[in-house]
Amino acid sequence: MKKILSVFLAALMLLTLCACGTQKAEKTMRTFCDGMKEYDFEKMQACLIPSAGSLQAKIGEMEGGEEASALLFDKMKEWAAKMTYEIVSVREEGDHATAEVKYYYVDASPILQGVLGEYLGQAFASAFNGTSEEDLRAMAEQILNDRIETAETGSAEITVVYNLINSGKEWKITEVPKDSLQVLTANFLKSVTDFTSLFGNIG
Repeated sequence: MKKILSVFLAALMLLTLCACGTQKAEKTMRTFCDGMKEYDFEKMQACLIPSAGSLQAKIGEMEGGEEASALLFDKMKEWAAKMTYEIVSVREEGDHATAEVKYYYVDASPILQGVLGEYLGQAFASAFNGTSEEDLRAMAEQILNDRIETAETGSAEITVVYNLINSGKEWKITEVPKDSLQVLTANFLKSVTDFTSLFGNIG
């Protein structure tokens, strides 16, 4: 009887050690989502495999002047702090896992809608005066800065699916879904990209 009990306790200890030695995929997801809320790029990056690339570089792909980008970054950080999330499910199968996360976040796209309308009106009038592309871009940045400070934002929710892989003792996210970038930028990234492409072509 003592021998059976000893074997049972040894097996139990082994299982405990294995569980402690491998980080759960859910823990990685919570760390990543907390990093999103804190706008902590180092924390988020640590949850990704190296081939996923730089998350901050993806955000930095927004075009515009340095002043406009700095203002956007500060506002997106402020909006991100208001984001909440719910890990709906995490399914681990061997060295692979899938996590489903539901986000409730600030939707800043109404700001861009206002910017676009105001810019097009002014750009159309300026087109007959030989306004340069540089002047048009400066005009757009000024309108954007003014709108960011005064316009109201909305709210949105979205469910994002992440793929993870077990890289030894840690679970890592294999790539950052585009929808999570929209959450991180309050739906601003796609809007700014479309907008800057539009006025760049007009200029």
